[in-house]
Amino acid sequence: MAAEDIKRHFVQFLGEDVGVSFDNPDDPRDVILYRPDRLSDEFASLAFGALQGSRPALAARIDRLLVSFEEPWGRTQRGIDIRPISLASYSIDIFPAGLPASAA
Repeated sequence: MAAEDIKRHFVQFLGEDVGVSFDNPDDPRDVILYRPDRLSDEFASLAFGALQGSRPALAARIDRLLVSFEEPWGRTQRGIDIRPISLASYSIDIFPAGLPASAA
């Protein structure tokens, strides 16, 4: 059931010309999106983000999202980064370079 729901979501979001397959339809951890011409990474990421927003439990089942397409030398498959980003791991320097620390 999860595989069919995932497939339905991606086809509705990305269009009827996108093929959706799985490493294991009974436990869909790897989702492969196929289109003969290249599907943009951003569009695939947006589709995954929409799934996270509408069906978070279903999106949480997916470990890898792959985009597959044809190139002159054959079929290519690329991974899309779907890991959540934690802003706590980033630091932002709000002072311009060269400003003395005492000015803070």
